[in-house]
Amino acid sequence: MSPTEVGEKNREIRQENKLLSQLEARLARLNAWAQYEKKRDELLIAQGEDVSKSSLRYTLASNILASSVMPNRKDHRLRDSTGLLSIMHEYNITDAASCAVAVQQLNTELYSLRSKLKETHDLTIELNAHIDAYEKWRKYRKHYQTREKLPEAKRTAFERSHEYELRQYRQAAVALHRWQVEGEKIDYNGWKAAMAYLDKEQFMLDYQLQERKEKVRRMEVVKREFIQENKQKRPERYGR
Repeated sequence: MSPTEVGEKNREIRQENKLLSQLEARLARLNAWAQYEKKRDELLIAQGEDVSKSSLRYTLASNILASSVMPNRKDHRLRDSTGLLSIMHEYNITDAASCAVAVQQLNTELYSLRSKLKETHDLTIELNAHIDAYEKWRKYRKHYQTREKLPEAKRTAFERSHEYELRQYRQAAVALHRWQVEGEKIDYNGWKAAMAYLDKEQFMLDYQLQERKEKVRRMEVVKREFIQENKQKRPERYGR
């Protein structure tokens, strides 16, 4: 990879890590809320009340569609209602307890995704180092071979005029030799094929990261509507 490509890749990694940290923080807040609601429901269950409702997602979605939109604000009611229905169906959310389970599952999914992204990034860096070393060794080998053919009296001048090329060749040769000593096969085509696979894997992981971002947003809509519904039916639930 060129220095520009390396810089762009590092920028993408920083952005991914920033987004992952933001999503983890948002999930932590969702979890704190869900655990609070779960405890409140447990008190109601102890009193003999049934708090689980399979129709809850339809009630909350209807509330969204029936709500008003503030002037000069975008109308997200259809997006929010369909997103709420989708995630509540996917995670079978019918009450606060199932909300808590859903948030924990999302957190597990995000943790797994972070691990896969790190593994892919690490492998990409390692493969890039191998490919870069081989390409430099092949590109500057002719300079080293020319230097070896020169009589001793002319080598010093050649070294000075081609210092950069010879340094790049020697550094690459040292790296390739070290990998061979460690038992690796010098397989440039294999490395390139592996890199192509990792590029596809990275694309899929990036897509999954955006999916998780959308799921967190939908869970935040569930939280908002869950609170609004309970404030109407049980205003004492949030009283101090």
